[in-house]
Amino acid sequence: MRAFLYSILLFSIYSTHAQSRIYISGGVATSLGGNADTFTASSPTLPWVDAEYEKKVVGSMSLLTGVSLYGVGYNYDGTGFATNTSNFKANYLAVPLMARWNMFNKHSFYFDFGIVTSYLVKANLKETFYKFNTPETAEGDISQYSNRILIATKFQETVAINRFTIALFFMITFKGQNTIKDLPEHWPLNQQQSTYLLSNGYSDFMLFGLKLGVRIK
Repeated sequence: MRAFLYSILLFSIYSTHAQSRIYISGGVATSLGGNADTFTASSPTLPWVDAEYEKKVVGSMSLLTGVSLYGVGYNYDGTGFATNTSNFKANYLAVPLMARWNMFNKHSFYFDFGIVTSYLVKANLKETFYKFNTPETAEGDISQYSNRILIATKFQETVAINRFTIALFFMITFKGQNTIKDLPEHWPLNQQQSTYLLSNGYSDFMLFGLKLGVRIK
């Protein structure tokens, strides 16, 4: 959160020297799919916070960047193939690089598309494996044992009314990104006991969200 606030300050300082727009917004998002979905896992709805910087390039096209703070995760209750419960939650700090199309040139409808690079800030995992009706629980921060970078494409539609905005967005992570680094060597449960390890971490997901914002410049 401190890094997010610093980023907002830097955007504000830079905007005094350029013709640009800055938006602050907040909302909610939920992730769908992912390898863990094989185990009939459910995904919680988590907060999403944005600071976006728009710089006009040419005509109705602009460059959109900024910083986002969001969370993903799943809750698996043991009703699928594995015999354990698994609960995962991760927070990411993301930087988008997107093109913005000002539809009809009226600054009322926008369509954005581009690439988002996310950095894993913190990830927590809790799992319980039942062996002969005796539970064995593993829990902890797995950030240092995880791959930190996640790349995705993002699409966003925004309606602007005066200084206020409402936006729908979805983000699709690139396939084949392994979020597990050297966790198997540090996790008490092995791959046959751990839903998270068995599903190759939590990646290959799609994230949907809704947010409300305001233009501050």
